[in-house]
Amino acid sequence: MSKSVIIFGTGKHALLVLNELINEYDFDQIYFFNNKEKKNYIKNQNKKYLIFKSFSKLKTKVKKNSYYFIAVGSNSLRKKIYNEIKINLKKSKVLTIISKKSNIDSNVKIGQGTIILKGVSINSNTKIGKFCIINTNSSIDHDNTLGNFMSTGPGVNTGGNVKINNLCQIGIGASIKDKVVIRKNTIVGGGAFVNKDCDSNSTYFGVPAKKIKS
Repeated sequence: MSKSVIIFGTGKHALLVLNELINEYDFDQIYFFNNKEKKNYIKNQNKKYLIFKSFSKLKTKVKKNSYYFIAVGSNSLRKKIYNEIKINLKKSKVLTIISKKSNIDSNVKIGQGTIILKGVSINSNTKIGKFCIINTNSSIDHDNTLGNFMSTGPGVNTGGNVKINNLCQIGIGASIKDKVVIRKNTIVGGGAFVNKDCDSNSTYFGVPAKKIKS
């Protein structure tokens, strides 16, 4: 039976996901979806991939063995798209992407719809939520809990027993001290060092990290 996958999004992150699928997975058909895209195709390696712009037309391609992946960098937009998919595309299954070039302990739990990119290291007893982005060369230590719809930039480092809640965005190269809690919907800027708990709905920058706005 043929397998197909629908990539939601047509930006740079979506192209990165496309390359992961081409290199590490075996799908017979790959489609894109973006209801605001002007182009009709994505071109990659001399091949064209059809872009759907409405759920009604997309449903004609959704079969029993169809998957989808939300390839959008914005955490809040990823959640919004997921809610739309639940209503409009009930038959398709969620794809989870884990690079073969990552190093993940056997008892790590990874939620559906999450992408783990190459060079990532995740240590024992860590839980990664649903629809997360764990970006290139991030190092997530033991007993961490990462919520749903959160993301790390490349090169993020966490100590042990760190908790990062839903919709948080951890910037490129940021480091988080062990036992720190980052509450929901908070941004940690690139290169920051977080050595204390962070409030929800806030932005932190600096070494050590300080709240600059709510």
